[in-house]
Amino acid sequence: MDRSRFAVLKHIQPARQIPLYRRQHLAGEDALPAGSEDVHYDLMLDSTAGLLTWALPHCPSTGHRSMPAIQLPIHRRAYLQYEGLVSNDRGSVKRVMSGTWKLLEMTPPNTLDGRFAQIVFQLTPDNIVLPLQLTLKRLTQDKFQITSWHRLGSPG
Repeated sequence: MDRSRFAVLKHIQPARQIPLYRRQHLAGEDALPAGSEDVHYDLMLDSTAGLLTWALPHCPSTGHRSMPAIQLPIHRRAYLQYEGLVSNDRGSVKRVMSGTWKLLEMTPPNTLDGRFAQIVFQLTPDNIVLPLQLTLKRLTQDKFQITSWHRLGSPG
């Protein structure tokens, strides 16, 4: 697959709009009550179908070796560039990282827009010299775990 664009957006929204199971998966026992604000990060990978999107509790970095992720519906490509208020009182987004991404491995193969069990991909942020490699493993229909990430060229 050719390299495509990606973005990570910091998304602040009312916690009441996020299902409790999702808040618990991302935050564990510290899930926010419905009356508070939720801050999470939307990892968006450009694909032929649109932006494949996962909600993460933290921005991708080498400081987090493992974290939960929730698959969200495919988003419009406009979010690769968009910052500001989200319609229907769903909070606001700010781009914190963007660049190119490259698929390295997928199980089963050729299911990127379908139901894969695991993907390994590389993020090359525009403002960082060394790319990040992430492994995203499916736990259930929409729950995932990022099981490893490291800068390419450094120990995993």
